[in-house]
Amino acid sequence: MVWWAALLGAALQGFWVVTSVYLVIVAELSAAQLLLLGTALEVTVLVSEVPTGVVADTISRKWSMVISMVVMAIAFIVAGTTTSFGGLVVVNVVWGVGWTFTSGADIAWLADELGHRGVDQPAVDQAITRKARWQQRGGAAGLVGFGLLGWLTTAAGAMMSAGMLLLGLAIWIATRFTEHGLRFTERGFSPARGERLAHSAHVLRTGLALVRTDRAVVRLLMITLVFNLGAEAMDRLTEARLIDLGLPLGLSPVLFFTLLGITGLLGGAVLLRRVEPVMGQTDGPRRLYAAMALVAAVGAVLVAVAPVAAVGAFGVFLSRGLAWSVLPVAGSVWINRMTDGDVRATVQSFLGQATSAGQIAGGLLLGLITVLFDLSVAIGAAAGLFLVSGVLIIGRPGARSRAEIR
Repeated sequence: MVWWAALLGAALQGFWVVTSVYLVIVAELSAAQLLLLGTALEVTVLVSEVPTGVVADTISRKWSMVISMVVMAIAFIVAGTTTSFGGLVVVNVVWGVGWTFTSGADIAWLADELGHRGVDQPAVDQAITRKARWQQRGGAAGLVGFGLLGWLTTAAGAMMSAGMLLLGLAIWIATRFTEHGLRFTERGFSPARGERLAHSAHVLRTGLALVRTDRAVVRLLMITLVFNLGAEAMDRLTEARLIDLGLPLGLSPVLFFTLLGITGLLGGAVLLRRVEPVMGQTDGPRRLYAAMALVAAVGAVLVAVAPVAAVGAFGVFLSRGLAWSVLPVAGSVWINRMTDGDVRATVQSFLGQATSAGQIAGGLLLGLITVLFDLSVAIGAAAGLFLVSGVLIIGRPGARSRAEIR
């Protein structure tokens, strides 16, 4: 049911591992420019998340996913044709718009389809975790394939090839998306009939009301915001930090970061398999979120103080490999329990907005720190923010089920 997640993961991870090197080595962007690039992406996501979530809740989860992949594919292909900072900003804006069409829609589709079949909530939570695990596995394969392609040919060629894979996946989902031989029908979802604009406004108002009145939802959004104040530094600065330390064994940057990314994704996939039963427990998502926030803090400290690239690489494995694999899944499962099907994608989009808002503010703040001090200080500050988010979760009551809320 979630095989497509593997191909999506392959395209996304394959593109990013090559692009992260492309931006530093080929485009020669500074640390401040790298953070500003991330900020442009996150501002776009912040603005686009809720409108695209409403589209998924009003019209179709499937077609939201198709639109997402087509738009991202265009961004990936164009990215390989430019090294100018302005051009790369435009590419990130397009990428951000495309991403928001999938963000929330995939989780909403999976939850609705399983709910339509009478699957209970713990099994739905585990299925969402399983989807993330398949995406991790596909991501590892994408890192191998596109990393080697970038090493043997050019980074730009590998980036454009990832876009072509994503475009092919979009076409497949649009025309041949099947499950057990049956054409994709969105049996657990009913699109709006008649006046779609009025229905969209109703969905948005309902989602906003839930966010305003439910303390458990508000708490998760605030914790997500704090964590992501530091996440942008780890996403954008670790490659530059490790390159500054000197890569071991004379490895090329593309090959080194491909190997590091594969190790992280495989480790994340194994960890997701281990925590899948925990994710279905009443307080499981909260406990996992807290634990992974603390793991991310430890990893960021290692990157910040690393005397050699190997130590920093282990810190990246802990944070971006293990913690990054579990955290978004725990957040999605946690908030999925607190929403009904008619606003599920929209409220998931609010979670995406909290992520983006944190990364925007954090990118600007930590970018200023890199200008005034250096990369290691900015990454150390990110570690402190991860620690704060983990402490905010510890000792708090877990998220309630929808039945308890209603």
